[in-house]
Amino acid sequence: MASSLLKSAGRAAAWSALANWFGLLGGLVSLVVLARLLSPTEFGIYGMVLVALALPETIACNSQNESLIQREKLSRQHANAIFYLSLALATVFFIIIQLIAPLAALAFDEPRVTPMFRVMSFALFIGAFTSVPAALLQRQLKFRKIMEVDVIGILVGAVVGITLAILLKSAWALVWMELIRRFVRMLAFNVQARWWPTRAVQWQALKDLAPYNLKTTAIQLIKSAETMVPRAMVGAWLGPAALGIFNLALRIMEQLSQALVLPLAGISLAVTSRAQKDFPTLHKAIEGGMRLASLFGYPAFIGMAVIAPALIPIVFGDEWQAAVPAAQIALLMGLCGPTSALNAGILKGVGRPGVWLKIQSFSLAITLILIPFIVRYGLEAVMLTLLAQRILVWIIGATCIRAIVRFPLHRQFVAVYPAMLAALVMGAVVYVVYRFTPADWGPTATLILPIAVGMIVYIIAFAAISPRLAVRFVKAARLFQQGDSEGAKALIQRQRPVPQV
Repeated sequence: MASSLLKSAGRAAAWSALANWFGLLGGLVSLVVLARLLSPTEFGIYGMVLVALALPETIACNSQNESLIQREKLSRQHANAIFYLSLALATVFFIIIQLIAPLAALAFDEPRVTPMFRVMSFALFIGAFTSVPAALLQRQLKFRKIMEVDVIGILVGAVVGITLAILLKSAWALVWMELIRRFVRMLAFNVQARWWPTRAVQWQALKDLAPYNLKTTAIQLIKSAETMVPRAMVGAWLGPAALGIFNLALRIMEQLSQALVLPLAGISLAVTSRAQKDFPTLHKAIEGGMRLASLFGYPAFIGMAVIAPALIPIVFGDEWQAAVPAAQIALLMGLCGPTSALNAGILKGVGRPGVWLKIQSFSLAITLILIPFIVRYGLEAVMLTLLAQRILVWIIGATCIRAIVRFPLHRQFVAVYPAMLAALVMGAVVYVVYRFTPADWGPTATLILPIAVGMIVYIIAFAAISPRLAVRFVKAARLFQQGDSEGAKALIQRQRPVPQV
């Protein structure tokens, strides 16, 4: 079973990585084009709409379906129960939003939020019809089908968004882009999963899932509030332009995370649920996931942070120059991803969502206490506070993983330190090259040269720090190229002696 599970996880990781890399490319291309067509203020207004929708969307759509992935024995009645619960919650919140939408505009002092909030609330019904088929595909580790869904959604959404941005020149382009993207994904998920609800619903099925769902819903609510509070405070205190910059900075970090870190974190819940009682197999999966995520994540985040002063004006336009400091801090936040992104899925997968709930509650408490005080000192102060918060949560999560699944801290460190050290060396070299590249070479040259040098330096540094691991990754890459993803995954996860501490 262990060998079969790791092979399935390897295939899932490969397809998930491919989907997220395509998502990174498509998302960045559309973001660059839209940022040149729309002002920071328009992005900020759209951000206000997302803030207002975050709470109902979390309750109705984003927190109910994880129990379908985690549960060992699943029946069709369980899937039906989750669907009808999500649909009922979506209906209730939709009605509430239609009535209270003017209050959101009043809170942000922006009248355009009212109609956008009302239109965007139709996403609640789309989410209700998406949650179950998406969870079933993830449970079965069918990430190739998930990739196909994401590709379709990204392409259609980008075309719609860019076309409407040219025609409308307003935040409405972003609203309709997101609604169309979600609607297309909903249709594709239902086709791929070949699932449709039946009329029969057993209350016992809902009761079976309720204990787990209550905790995951609380986690999602806290996570949503943790995301919503800084945005709401920035928008209300510093204005829509500052919120647009804040959203862009976080969007850059999140796009990289989705492509380089989340491909493995996305399958951690499904894999851990199957191996929750088999700690040796679980440890191999965790270690392999951390190695792969850190291999690509650390150099990307550090390198992007160094070249952000040249990258952002070239890519997004001079009007986004003010976003450079916020983006650099956001990219440093991404360094916590290769381990912390896996922790939530692991704790939920072994049936301990309550532990992650406590961690998230502590994180939210920091946000609620500090952000209202810090926001008066400016956007960079808010970003630095969020960076410190991420680091603290990262440390606490790693400690909990050690205690609950008995995966030692030193093995977590051994899994990621070669990539981290090599990325720091690369970052220092890139900074020197960037600073001393002649200005008369033009902005493109000052950007391309540090990137090229950085890639070479990172490969050399990684090979020097951990030659055996570098050779293993090269062999794994060859296996992937030959189509043997199972052999590649097994090679990456192969254990090696770990120093005792």
